[in-house]
Amino acid sequence: MKKSQLDQICDTLDELKAQSILVINTQNQTVICDHMILATANSERQMNFIAQTLLRDFKKERQHTKAEADEHWTLIDLGDT
Repeated sequence: MKKSQLDQICDTLDELKAQSILVINTQNQTVICDHMILATANSERQMNFIAQTLLRDFKKERQHTKAEADEHWTLIDLGDT
């Protein structure tokens, strides 16, 4: 059985030692997105590595991807996954 891209993203987060991985289904709550994934990292360095890995591994040619970083959090938009 082929894994969904949502499952692949969560597996990648787990492999990169992200913690407290939480998937929130927002399909019936907003038109902006179907899912939000929250995860924590132990350091800013780990957080940046996770963000860059996700952007590299799940970016498609026509897909809008973006990462915005602050000292304590990072927002990654992988577009349609």
